[in-house]
Amino acid sequence: MKEWKKVIEVLKGSDTMKKQWERYQNDNFYAEGIGYDDLIEGIMKVGQAFMM
Repeated sequence: MKEWKKVIEVLKGSDTMKKQWERYQNDNFYAEGIGYDDLIEGIMKVGQAFMM
């Protein structure tokens, strides 16, 4: 957990994870319209809230 920001940065630049997100969106209508960058930003906000 100490290095969660580094993990998120790796995910942010991962083309593989971006493609996985696109597949997830195709299979789950409620994920439509949520960009990968928005997803990563949301994860960062949640992570920061828990680490306070």
